[in-house]
Amino acid sequence: MSADEVKEQLEFERDVKVGDRCRAHWTNCGYYYETEAEIEAINAKSFRVRIAKATDGYPVGHKLNIPNFLNIDRWTWNNRLEGGKVCQVK
Repeated sequence: MSADEVKEQLEFERDVKVGDRCRAHWTNCGYYYETEAEIEAINAKSFRVRIAKATDGYPVGHKLNIPNFLNIDRWTWNNRLEGGKVCQVK
């Protein structure tokens, strides 16, 4: 991950607010998932999200905790929120 990508991720996470829609990435039992999600809460080390678009066994409304970048023990490129063009910031 380049310095510019780190900076972009940190800026995105700093500006995200409850109610924003973003793309959530996560893993479970060796599988990788990604879909649209809405931010429900912002915690010290994670974001609480509600799935807004169903994907492979995860229905709309299912809630997940996605680690933030500063949660170095849990954050990975496959366990994160994605900003940029896919995020609809209110």
